[in-house]
Amino acid sequence: MLIEPYVTFLQIPVFHLELLQSFSKANAGNIILCSGLQFSCPVSLKKLSIDYEGRELTETEVVGILMFAQQSQRLEELIFLFCLLPQSIAAKNIPSIMNSRKVKGTVCECSGWIDP
Repeated sequence: MLIEPYVTFLQIPVFHLELLQSFSKANAGNIILCSGLQFSCPVSLKKLSIDYEGRELTETEVVGILMFAQQSQRLEELIFLFCLLPQSIAAKNIPSIMNSRKVKGTVCECSGWIDP
């Protein structure tokens, strides 16, 4: 089931998309949630946050996320929360449009909670 037709029909601008414990994978420019719902990138998106629950993302998954994100002309920030990212990604696999944009990338591995 696609979510996007409902958001587009209702003309709801999406500026910040937080996928907190709901991201499953990226495929063919779409994000697929753990529930099986899938959607393409809203053109209004400025910030994308993905929480992968401490699991490791493969190069293929990161490239899929970049292919999803490149669909927004307004994207300013891409945040990975609790994700283990690959040591490197081959330059040939990074969508060329992402190389020319100034998108801030952030990786946060901390929980934000301090136990006394």
